Amino acid sequence: MSSALPGDTSGDDRRSRILAVARQHFERYGYKRTVIDDIVAEVGIAKGSLYLEFPSKESLFFAVLDASRVRIKQRFAAATQDARSSVAWLRAMLRFTFASLDEEPLMVKLLVEDPDFKVMKRFARQDAKVTEADAALEHLRGILRDGIAAGEIRPDLDLEVTPFVLGALKFLHLHTSLATLDRIDRSRLVDGLIDLVIAGIEARPGDRTQGETPG
Repeated sequence: MSSALPGDTSGDDRRSRILAVARQHFERYGYKRTVIDDIVAEVGIAKGSLYLEFPSKESLFFAVLDASRVRIKQRFAAATQDARSSVAWLRAMLRFTFASLDEEPLMVKLLVEDPDFKVMKRFARQDAKVTEADAALEHLRGILRDGIAAGEIRPDLDLEVTPFVLGALKFLHLHTSLATLDRIDRSRLVDGLIDLVIAGIEARPGDRTQGETPG
């Protein structure tokens, strides 16, 4: 039985239907193998109607990614809202980072299909996305500064590079199975990795906060 929806509509309903079906196709086939004709056939609209909303396959894909980012941000806010210290927030952030790819198969599909991240780089280099990324980096640096001021985090931490290091950890998701040959439960591996990262960030005995002088 065909899953196409009869008739052609306009406005928000049509756009939502296109995005929902496109997301399924991108998750199933990846970016390269997804075909616009298949999407419009399943939605039940003319190709021209899709192009009124999205002028290209890439713009459609970017819209699907934007919708995914909204969901991720909502889940991230919920995952970190109860953190009462900088270290607790960082733990929650790292745990969410490792879990988020499991909940977003589209991202995993894209990373496997496009190891050079060509499409993702074009998406991330849009002016609005660069502004968002800069704001997120500065927010993370603020968390780290608060932790340093509270004596939780090493005062000698490189605040320029550390947010990028933490961001890069999300891609370890693609390598854990190969590294362990599935001999260790992934949740234990994640716990151990988070412990190691936090141990490298936390203040050590004898560390002084910035601006503090010996008594």
